[in-house]
Amino acid sequence: MIRSKTRRIERLQVRPIAWWIQHFQQTPIATLSALALATGGLVLLGFFLRISFMPDVDLAGSTALLMAAALVGLGTMCAAVFVLAVPGLTTRHMMDDVRLEVSGTILATAIVPSLLAIAFIIVDAVYFKDSPLLSGQATTAAVGGLLAATALIGAHVLPVGVQPSDHPPPSYIGKVWALASTNFMWLLGMLMAVHFALQFAADSDHADWLILGLIGAWLVFVISFNVTTARLPTRGAWLAGPAMSLVSLLVLILMTGSFTTFSAITVRALGFGELKDVDLVLTAPACDALRSSAATSLRCAGAPGAQGILRNVFLRSRIGGQIVVEPQAAIAGTSDRLILRKEDVVIWAVRGKPTKAR
Repeated sequence: MIRSKTRRIERLQVRPIAWWIQHFQQTPIATLSALALATGGLVLLGFFLRISFMPDVDLAGSTALLMAAALVGLGTMCAAVFVLAVPGLTTRHMMDDVRLEVSGTILATAIVPSLLAIAFIIVDAVYFKDSPLLSGQATTAAVGGLLAATALIGAHVLPVGVQPSDHPPPSYIGKVWALASTNFMWLLGMLMAVHFALQFAADSDHADWLILGLIGAWLVFVISFNVTTARLPTRGAWLAGPAMSLVSLLVLILMTGSFTTFSAITVRALGFGELKDVDLVLTAPACDALRSSAATSLRCAGAPGAQGILRNVFLRSRIGGQIVVEPQAAIAGTSDRLILRKEDVVIWAVRGKPTKAR
């Protein structure tokens, strides 16, 4: 018995270290830089496949762009994974603090108000756009009141101390705070889940009825894994929550077929493309050349031989030495495309949304 233990210890001691771990230990900065460049390259490659155009880029500009795309892309993904895992992790943490068991009553108290609030917000946005009663402030107040009332009712009917402990049982205020925080995080997580689903669904080619069904099924999946996370021990919850969130994002991509949406979101966040309502002032030679072309319906507004302006266009990409421009209708489908040199664009500006008069 002793000899077998000794042999196992010797095998563990002489076990070789994996080459990638050894390489990372020797050159951590170079390895991280290479991974960042590879990640940024994949993000931009997805975007170029999306727009079906590969711009001309120089080495210095492309390196900085790859690093920026990697950082923004990874940051966006980590934020999405964290937000989707927040409901389950918050439930596990808050219930541990007040030493309450994660029962069906607690989960129903957190999930049902969130779903009702989301349904209320969607109905308000779709059917009561001009109603002064159901304004944004009224919606916020109604949602807050619903969550607070549900938290108070849930705290009143829940037991004081389910888990055995030597400490005094949690107070009524502590239970109210724990349940109110849990409810708020469930509402936040579900709202962000709907936001992600709508973003990916906007790029999907599926029929509308199928998109609604897929979004509903995906939300059920998100709720299910958060419920599972909330019922796990604390250590298991912190490991399973982010992993299942990443899996849920991959499932959403596969369900909607929007494989390049993440790349578009990253490029839009950097301001390098996918920009709506853009005005471009072009040089006189560019405008004259555009007037003589029959390949596109885009035309400069202005006199011949002078600078002109392209109004309200969709700036698809400004990466590299070219600017890809399409009519605003290109957002909903294919349309004419115009590829400009950057030196032909004097200035470009994004139109701001009109503010409501107070």
